Amino acid sequence: MLGAQNANDILQAHWDGWVTEAQLQALVDRDVTLVRLPIGDWTLSPYGPYIGCMDGAADRIQWLLDTALKVGLKVLLDIHALKGSQNGSDNSGQTSDVVWTSDNTFNHWSHNNSHWMGK
Repeated sequence: MLGAQNANDILQAHWDGWVTEAQLQALVDRDVTLVRLPIGDWTLSPYGPYIGCMDGAADRIQWLLDTALKVGLKVLLDIHALKGSQNGSDNSGQTSDVVWTSDNTFNHWSHNNSHWMGK
């Protein structure tokens, strides 16, 4: 089983090579005006299995926001997989709405039972 420190080491390596200022500038040079930054709800306030895995994440997010501002990009912060969110999928912390219809198929996002966060 992967421990929190090993997981954090893997994430640190991923973040180190994930995006560079040159890549962001290249997007601007191609007239891109906005990038999406998915952030798990556990990223800035880790809980459960994420404790110790996200060390350094806040610094990397801040770097991306600062660098995007520097090169003239807007950033859409996508709080991804928010516990209790509207999509009803397990990646959002919602698994209670999954209904298995056979051994191999299931319904997991009924429009009648979506639990939207807004009106």
